[in-house]
Amino acid sequence: MTRSQRLTHADLDRIVVNNVNEFGWHCVNVIEDDNHSPWSYTIGLYETWEQPELIVIGRSRATSQAILKTLADDIEMNCRPI
Repeated sequence: MTRSQRLTHADLDRIVVNNVNEFGWHCVNVIEDDNHSPWSYTIGLYETWEQPELIVIGRSRATSQAILKTLADDIEMNCRPI
């Protein structure tokens, strides 16, 4: 994809669906703005494992992704998150 090409909403939806199908979940990162901290949340945990979706607020994208991945891995392995 070149710099001038932009992803459409359909492309983004396809990415989410593919991630949920392949990994069981997808992470969405919302960037910070002047008055709000960054936050990240899951899509697919309920559909895949009947567990509630999760949210992390106020951490970097990398930290949030690591936290959510650890919890999703625990859920997938049928371990209770601490």
